[in-house]
Order: sequence, then structure tokens, then C-alpha cells
Amino acid sequence: MNDQEKPVAEDAVEAPSVDEEGPEVVSEVTEVEDHVVVDDDTTPDNLGQETSPEEQAAPQPGRMNRSGMGIGGRLLLSVLAIFATTVVAIVIGWVSMTSSSTTLNEISHVKSPAVADALRLSETVARITSIAP
Repeated sequence: MNDQEKPVAEDAVEAPSVDEEGPEVVSEVTEVEDHVVVDDDTTPDNLGQETSPEEQAAPQPGRMNRSGMGIGGRLLLSVLAIFATTVVAIVIGWVSMTSSSTTLNEISHVKSPAVADALRLSETVARITSIAP
């Protein structure tokens, strides 16, 4: 329900009272001073004075207080995190493939000839034993 649909009792609404002098309007004129922002603390009124941590933490007029990272920094950080995890995955894959390659080379170049030599030896022993009485 909006305001136009709400029923209003006639006696509940009070009319604003107007003085005989008329409505009084209070207006104040404020002057705005232009401040020049200087990054260094070598202005004449700051020379020889130390500022407290509260004064340093409070933003001065005309300065923006930036705390934390903006959207660009967060986006860069997330892309760098993805890049870092990709590099780690590539390194882990490289190490595991090198290990597998080393194992397969050892099997094919060392173990297989040894098995073949053992089979030839057993064949020779079988011939010798079959010839002997």
C-alpha cells in the first residue's frame, strides 16, 4: 500500500501554524576556502612539528584515503595466483614424467637384457643336463 491509498482521519492531520510575521527561513552562507594539497610536509606551518599517528591516519581535506587494493589489484593478484599454480603443476608434471621415463629406460635397457640372459642361461643348462647321463 502506498501513501495515496492509506485512509487518513481528518482530525489526525494538523495544519502547520503560520506566525503573523510569516515563515522564518534560516540560511547561512558558508565560505569555501581552496586548499592546495602539498605532498611533502615542508610547508611553513608544518616545519619543526611532529604529527601524531591520529593526525597522520585522518584524511586531510582534498586527499583521498586509499586503504587496501582496488579491483585492478585484486584482478592482478588472482591472475598471478592462477599463473603460479599453473607453473607449479607444470613443474610437478615434468618431474613425474622424468621419473617415469627413467624407470622405463632402466627396465628396457637393464632389466630386459638381464631377463633375456637368464633365459639363455637356463636353456644352456637344460641342454647340458639332457646330454649328461
